[in-house]
Amino acid sequence: MKKIDRYVLNQFVLTLGVTTLVLSGLYLIVHFFTNIQEFTMVSHKNILGFIIKYYLYRIPLILLDLIPIITLVAAMVTITRFIKTNELTPMFSAGLSIYRILVPVFIIALVISILMFFIDEKIIPAFNENISQTDKILTSEGQERYILTYDNRYSTVLIKNYDYTNQTMHQVSITECNENNSLRAKLIAETASWEIAFSETSPAFGGASRLSQGWYLYNGVVYSYDESGFRKGPPRRFGPEGYLWSTDLTPADLAKTDDTLSYTESAKLKKMITQYPHQNYLKVKFYNKITFPLVNIILLLLGLPFVLIGESKNFFTGVGICLAVVIIFFMVQFFFESLGTKGFIHPLISAWFPLVFFGLIAVLLFGRVRT
Repeated sequence: MKKIDRYVLNQFVLTLGVTTLVLSGLYLIVHFFTNIQEFTMVSHKNILGFIIKYYLYRIPLILLDLIPIITLVAAMVTITRFIKTNELTPMFSAGLSIYRILVPVFIIALVISILMFFIDEKIIPAFNENISQTDKILTSEGQERYILTYDNRYSTVLIKNYDYTNQTMHQVSITECNENNSLRAKLIAETASWEIAFSETSPAFGGASRLSQGWYLYNGVVYSYDESGFRKGPPRRFGPEGYLWSTDLTPADLAKTDDTLSYTESAKLKKMITQYPHQNYLKVKFYNKITFPLVNIILLLLGLPFVLIGESKNFFTGVGICLAVVIIFFMVQFFFESLGTKGFIHPLISAWFPLVFFGLIAVLLFGRVRT
């Protein structure tokens, strides 16, 4: 490695470390004071201990969300400093192009992208249960998030949102199988409530009525299948009158087995896609897990030309450019993610189009940079 590479690398890594501490610290401060009322209302013996655990479990999540911004800001600050101190001029005089000067920066960015994938696939899922438990303690119960769970009767349940306070599921998809794992029934409902479900007269109770609790599904449909896996007969539809779902799953089970898809590794998502092929959200989530580490590189390619073309020496100008680039990129990404989730475009296109589109823009912008 040449001396100039070591110099650029040292400056970038140092700036990267400082930027990580500053942005992560700002994030924690803003998040804490935004949710301070919820923290003070936590019925916990050691509130300070809970707060510390709450944020410790989320360090990988916070870093994963901030890494693309941190990398871009660190690169912007490094290049702005080189421009301000006129260090690029002797580098150009030595015959180095801007592309050659930035090689150490992009090598580190590539390493960071690989690290992002590892954090998303291995580290965050390991904290899944802890994150979920602290979430339920702090936030209002019923926050929108996909939940996957199972009962002991070979049923797989996918819930878009669960209100723990009122014991109500929203946007429910249930797949029931036989002991040999063959499909027996599919149930789809807008809501499902835990309530007094039925009464029955039994000689064991002296002929008296016995009240039981269970899940009532509302506004949905039931598809039945034969032993060969073929749908039999017309689907049974139900509305506000409800449909009693036979299961041993209880609200207590949901309270302790909250498996959120937000922190699920791609292998598990891929398996779930085969079980729920009609759920576009799962497909979008799967493809985004593959493309998200590349966001780090795309934002870097997209943001650096703005500083290099204008040769800005102002730190705040560079930070402003970073924010503008990040906001525009994530707005477009969110828009296409919504289109993919709602089925307007293929999930694969929703995940890759923003990267390809902004990647082409980055190539065009770099073509205008003085080399």
